[in-house]
Amino acid sequence: MSEIMICDKCKNIICMQAFTTTSCERCGKDIVTGHIPGYRICIDCARYSGDCQQCGENIEDNEVK
Repeated sequence: MSEIMICDKCKNIICMQAFTTTSCERCGKDIVTGHIPGYRICIDCARYSGDCQQCGENIEDNEVK
């Protein structure tokens, strides 16, 4: 099972079941997901910055509040 970093807002989005490939907005790596819309940020960049893979919002700072 692949680890994902998703904020609470994006956990509840409605998405279509379909394989899609997007490119990470930060490093350019291809990201394959099983839904549309695809992730904006790859897991490596999300872990490094603490941001949501779907929307790019910082997760770790919000959890501390």
